[in-house]
Amino acid sequence: MRANLQAYVPDFVAMKLIYTLPVFLLLVSLAACGRHPAAGVWQASESNAPGISSLRVGFDGRAEFEITKPEPASWRCFWAATGEREAKLDCRSSLQPDITEHFVLQVKQPLNGPQRAELKYRSQTVDLLLLQNENPTPVK
Repeated sequence: MRANLQAYVPDFVAMKLIYTLPVFLLLVSLAACGRHPAAGVWQASESNAPGISSLRVGFDGRAEFEITKPEPASWRCFWAATGEREAKLDCRSSLQPDITEHFVLQVKQPLNGPQRAELKYRSQTVDLLLLQNENPTPVK
């Protein structure tokens, strides 16, 4: 009986380690994650050319904004971080859903006051944005 128990104990410890190690590693990796600076609700200036009022960048990799010029349209995007303070947005308009346009959101290092960012399209600045809320509601 004692010999059977001694043979079983090392297998039990190894099996417990095999099952708990991945869970432990997952928890450690998630603990190091934080919000990307691009995520949040960004308020546009009133004078931007396409008439953007706000840009919502969700935690789930989706973003959205509306334009009023030249024609009203909704834009739905998928975004990914391309740097510590930069995100690429691949967007489709409700007017031309088959065409994907690429935008870049560059978050500026805040010196004081509200967080600021530039929304760029084809290397041209579309608008300067102010962070209104770090916690966007989910994009539907």
